[in-house]
Amino acid sequence: MNRFVRSHLLPSPPFTVTTANDGQAAVEAMSQHWPDFLLLDMEMPGTKGLDTLRRVREQEATQGRPRCRVVMISGHDDAGSTARALEAGAERFLVKPVSRDRLLSALAELEADHAGPG
Repeated sequence: MNRFVRSHLLPSPPFTVTTANDGQAAVEAMSQHWPDFLLLDMEMPGTKGLDTLRRVREQEATQGRPRCRVVMISGHDDAGSTARALEAGAERFLVKPVSRDRLLSALAELEADHAGPG
């Protein structure tokens, strides 16, 4: 349900949304097409969000991939969860339920940060 909701929160264009059943499937899909953004649920079936994020960051380092901007999404609304996500390499942490406006705002912030000054 979360994948369905998120894929319908993002307008196409400008976004092309690909979903995966779990963290392992996400990493496999990313090997075929490296994304600009990655939305990860902290509590996914199989490979959890934090482990998936660590694998993504490892691939960036070992395979020379460009940095994928990661938004970690969770039902856990506590400082510890936020800290773990950011320490693992997420750029943003959003608490469920995430509104379309908040998600688009986070992605716009990340795009502006990536573009830099000018």
